[in-house]
Amino acid sequence: MGERCPCFLALKVELPEEIKQSLDKLEEGYVPYDGSAGEHKIPHVTVVPPREDLSIEDWKKEIGKTEDIPAEFEVTGFGSFWESSKFGFWGNLDADIGVGSPHLTLLDCGEKEGVDEARENLGSLFEKYVGLKIDVVSLAVVKKNEGVVYEVKSPSHQAQLKEFAEDEQ
Repeated sequence: MGERCPCFLALKVELPEEIKQSLDKLEEGYVPYDGSAGEHKIPHVTVVPPREDLSIEDWKKEIGKTEDIPAEFEVTGFGSFWESSKFGFWGNLDADIGVGSPHLTLLDCGEKEGVDEARENLGSLFEKYVGLKIDVVSLAVVKKNEGVVYEVKSPSHQAQLKEFAEDEQ
């Protein structure tokens, strides 16, 4: 069956430059995803939560069962997730992949301040992105604290790569 891979299945997204700039404005103590303070933090929407009992081959089979990989995540709100120290966007995917509450973690405020205070301070920085559509790059198997171990590009991203390659010729 293969070696176990303590991983999770996720839709990897490409954060737009304006969101990265907002993350750069965070005070010290926050751990932004897709930044130098958290390089192993990959911006993503979780599809299957972390599991310890599957091998990489099992994860590949899970991906193989997926009929339609979403192309985008539309932001519908900003806040903390279930009163945790993690903050990000709530949203909708443009294809049904079985995710009940799609959300995209942007940062972790850790113990820097209370969740309510952080929400108040961060809201003005991120609530302006409601309605923004964020590209899904791939459906990926991610190993916690290490990164992507296997991925399948989303159809829209494959088309973009093909167009780019053709433009370069």
